[in-house]
Amino acid sequence: MAAWRLVGGFEERHASVLARLGPHKTGKGCLYQKRLGDSDESVLRELVDRTVRVHKGVDRSSRAADA
Repeated sequence: MAAWRLVGGFEERHASVLARLGPHKTGKGCLYQKRLGDSDESVLRELVDRTVRVHKGVDRSSRAADA
């Protein structure tokens, strides 16, 4: 099982992206996948990129939603 730590609240903000990901479960700020091969790699990259942008302060709108 793969687990990814993403920015909190990503489930609500990125629901349309998660719908394209493939089989997964979410927790508070975490994304769980049983098999990476069952997921759309480009969607996973997009989610990770958005998380990095928030942590770097590039995406301030998402960061404001976390506060």
